[in-house]
Amino acid sequence: MITPYLSVTEAQAYFDDRLNSEAWELATDVDKLKALKTATSKINNLRFAGKPAVDGQGNEFPRYGQTIVPISIQEATCELALVLLNEVDVNQEIENLAATSETFTSVKTTYTRDFVLSHIRNGIPSSEAWAKLLPYLLDPLSVRLVKG
Repeated sequence: MITPYLSVTEAQAYFDDRLNSEAWELATDVDKLKALKTATSKINNLRFAGKPAVDGQGNEFPRYGQTIVPISIQEATCELALVLLNEVDVNQEIENLAATSETFTSVKTTYTRDFVLSHIRNGIPSSEAWAKLLPYLLDPLSVRLVKG
């Protein structure tokens, strides 16, 4: 069972000061909790620098040397939960970015994207959440050696 990085009440305090959070406001408490859990799960799938504070802890945060989950990780969880409540599908976003052309009646759109944005590729459909997570991520060009 996933324990989200923050409670619905704590997330509500974040959204009380945020514009354009209608999807959060209109959701039931059950769906808010599900969105926070899903966001936490997606965040936990990323590769972070360092190691968890305690071996075997359920979530990636807090990290070693920390006693609490950083505010920016909690905020990233909120931002990601909001996007999920808006029914954004990462797989659909990837397909949309990879499309070369779309036609709807007499309107045609052509894309020339040969790449997928890094936050979408990593399963985080919120650029705001991604910006808050970036400082904690492991450098993708680094190599980790494990003594076996």
